[in-house]
Amino acid sequence: MKPTLVCRNCRYYLPEGRRGGVCQKLTTPVESHWKACSLASSPFNKSCENIESIAIWNQQIDQNLEVVSLI
Repeated sequence: MKPTLVCRNCRYYLPEGRRGGVCQKLTTPVESHWKACSLASSPFNKSCENIESIAIWNQQIDQNLEVVSLI
């Protein structure tokens, strides 16, 4: 069973006002009691979204260092 059953329990939910909020993933207003969508993620899960971009960033730095060392 998924622990994130409603929007307010999702890591992407940002409360705004008394009952509603904004889904940061969908960039749209949502109600806290709405059933969570398939993109929902527990706020306590480790995020692996940036691992690929970090690896690409490290490769770019290595390439830049190689260019600088050749000059």
